[in-house]
Amino acid sequence: MGPMNYFLHFVLSLGILQAQFISSPEIFSVKTMKANVHESPSNASPVLWHLWKFMPVKVIAYKEEWVKFSDLDGEEGWVHKSVLSEVPTVMVKVKEAQLHKSPGGPVVWILDRGYSLRVFASDGEWLEVSDLGSSSGWVHRGSVWGAR
Repeated sequence: MGPMNYFLHFVLSLGILQAQFISSPEIFSVKTMKANVHESPSNASPVLWHLWKFMPVKVIAYKEEWVKFSDLDGEEGWVHKSVLSEVPTVMVKVKEAQLHKSPGGPVVWILDRGYSLRVFASDGEWLEVSDLGSSSGWVHRGSVWGAR
């Protein structure tokens, strides 16, 4: 293979890596107890609803200090970037999710749809999660949204 072929191979490899990076969604979590969701990227914009601590959001766009996101239900809004964190969190996407003592182990709690949890570890299809209060254990990846 000549120098030009090596160069073309390198450029194509970079393009594939870049496409993979761009195609994976950025998911952040709410780090404050409550965050205002605005109609547009401004504090003067109407507040549509609120997000709560540990709720995951998928980034759609950025505008200066603001982040446009979608949530579990596909609802969209704007939040100030200061309320977001890279701490991994998930939200229950099924009607009820079982929280297990260990991956596949005994059920210790039932979590309702919309319940948000911080993620501490993963083991295949299982995530170790906690609300940093009364609920800690392992949940199956298929029953939650927001896992990276």
